[in-house]
Amino acid sequence: MGISDLINLSIMKRYGVHEVYSLDKGFDKVPGFRRIFEELKLESGYGDFLKELGRRR
Repeated sequence: MGISDLINLSIMKRYGVHEVYSLDKGFDKVPGFRRIFEELKLESGYGDFLKELGRRR
């Protein structure tokens, strides 16, 4: 995990946030935190979101 991820985790912990919407699988290894992304497949616009991510890479 990069420094920005670690800073975000610190802030999330401070505010009692234990879920993050992210493609970064590094969050899966952090005890007490849950990375949410697969659940987004059920949301409308998910396909458009992935296409936009692909264009930005």
